[in-house]
Amino acid sequence: MGILQIDKREEFNRVSASMGLHLANLGSPFTAADLRDRMEVLFPEVSVPDDRALGAVMRRLRKEGFITPTGRYVENKRRRNHNRPLREWVGIIREK
Repeated sequence: MGILQIDKREEFNRVSASMGLHLANLGSPFTAADLRDRMEVLFPEVSVPDDRALGAVMRRLRKEGFITPTGRYVENKRRRNHNRPLREWVGIIREK
């Protein structure tokens, strides 16, 4: 793996984690697709290597205690995903 690939991966990890935290702090339910869509608008230079990479981001945010699943699955509007259901997440409110 080359230096540029590592830099791109690190940039994706940094941006996706901060966007996930941003969505969690809004207090509304969201999905990995919402995270991807937000990244595409605010950070178009950062490419999502594969939609599956977003699942790893969501799992990491959950493990670190920033989000929790709502128990709901919502319809995926992305045509290439063949209407696969998406897990819905919500941020965990932390005491200050």
